[in-house]
Amino acid sequence: MSSLKEKLHIKPLVFAAYDAELLGHWWYEGPVWLDFFLRKGAKAKESFRFVTASEYISQNISGMEAVSPASSSWGNKGYSSTWIDESNSWIYKHLRRASNLMVQIAGTNSKPKGLLKRALNQALRELLLAQASDWPFMMKTGNSSEFAKNKFEEHINNFFSLHNQITTNRINKEGLLSLEKKNAIFPDIDYRIYADNKSG
Repeated sequence: MSSLKEKLHIKPLVFAAYDAELLGHWWYEGPVWLDFFLRKGAKAKESFRFVTASEYISQNISGMEAVSPASSSWGNKGYSSTWIDESNSWIYKHLRRASNLMVQIAGTNSKPKGLLKRALNQALRELLLAQASDWPFMMKTGNSSEFAKNKFEEHINNFFSLHNQITTNRINKEGLLSLEKKNAIFPDIDYRIYADNKSG
């Protein structure tokens, strides 16, 4: 690393990206390997150390080159054809509408409390679950396509129902609790991240 630093005139950085889908799915020992590597690597401070991307940039800003990556994909044909196929393209008008509505309710509810805050957070959970790229992927490949269609419809309908409850101030407490238990992803989610999303 020290020889690279002399040649590059910047601290060398090794960036290793792993598709999270591989960990514990196709690569069964992946989570154990990653845990071992991070624990072992944290003790190897003499040869290298772990940093976040923002930390590295802040320490090496003068040597940074800005690039704009092209839209591409590991999928068939090298672009998003798998996700914009006639088998699944119908979902995007619903996702776009839901995203715009999420921006609206996030922007008009700056300091909610109690049930309203919970409903806003759950609405965002349902939107994120509806946006999962696995649903259109499965619709295209035919691998459990009916299941994928049903899951998409479940989450998008949950979102629209919560949106209606929020905007009419008629939140169904029992229904909300049921969704919070069933779809409990991202326990610390904060709907306000959508309040700053002007583009929808």
